Amino acid sequence: MLSVKLCARLFCEPVARRFERLLEQFSCVRQLALPNSRLDPPTVVRLSRVLALNTSLYSLDLADARLADDGAMLLAHALQRNSSLRTLGLAGNELTSRGCRLIVRAIGKTRALSELDLTDNHIADVGCQSLSELIATSYCPLRRLLLCGNGIGVNGASALFSALRRNSRLAHLEVSQNEIGDESSRELITALIYNRTLRHLAVSGCNLTTTTCCMLARPLQTNSILRVLMLDYNDQIDDAGVEVLADSLRYNRSLRHLSFHHCGLTPLALTHLLPALYHNNTIRLVDIRSSDCSSEDQQRPLLSSPAADADRGSHGDVTSSSAIELRRVLRANPLLRILY
Repeated sequence: MLSVKLCARLFCEPVARRFERLLEQFSCVRQLALPNSRLDPPTVVRLSRVLALNTSLYSLDLADARLADDGAMLLAHALQRNSSLRTLGLAGNELTSRGCRLIVRAIGKTRALSELDLTDNHIADVGCQSLSELIATSYCPLRRLLLCGNGIGVNGASALFSALRRNSRLAHLEVSQNEIGDESSRELITALIYNRTLRHLAVSGCNLTTTTCCMLARPLQTNSILRVLMLDYNDQIDDAGVEVLADSLRYNRSLRHLSFHHCGLTPLALTHLLPALYHNNTIRLVDIRSSDCSSEDQQRPLLSSPAADADRGSHGDVTSSSAIELRRVLRANPLLRILY
């Protein structure tokens, strides 16, 4: 198996021709990455042509290649005839809802692609709704979907979360850095109650508040699939939101990673979490670092084993009673790490 990676290259016509011959003649090329490379239209045409005929390439990364919608159209035509590609990276390609719709249509026809990265594009609500229609179908092949920083609002997020109720394949979803707010959370909560495949959910920097945390309490009690929940950079989530979710952790037996990094928390959040964590021996990492932590503090675990400095009072941010509770929690779950 051969992996080819060329970063920040300008593909002129002679280089594009040689590159085309490489992909045509060597079936051992399984992974191709051209991040931050300038692909002019003739090069995209050549790449699309060889992709349509290729039966060995399973990973293609075109991040920051500036394809735009016209490039997405050529790529979509090739995808409709390709049955080997499993991973496609199109982050930072200035795609709009039109380009997204073309790619989605191609994925629906081939039913082969399992991972799609559309981070930092401009698909907005319309593009997200196109993806939602695919996700809601029984033949959707996607297992990993990244939609961070796409200008998605309440309508797009609501459609996406609603589609998750009927999806039986998607395991990893990231919609961070979109203005989805609490209004779409009701659909998310329903999805987490009925969905039986989603293991990783990232909704960081989405203008969520404590209201969403309160709504998440019920599905987290009963959900037995979700492993990672990332709520970072939602500065309107406060200690009350953590307190409500902490009650759910007493009953949850699937979550491994819970993150509130850079939310509006105070040292009181730790006090809320510790009693719940004592009853939960499956969670491995809890991140409650605040926005005013120094860069050095952001890298340190508060405690990761009962043999560590369980007192931690020298830092002035954990009381003696909390330190006692912390030692008790870590004896019950020695693999737990708390970032504070």
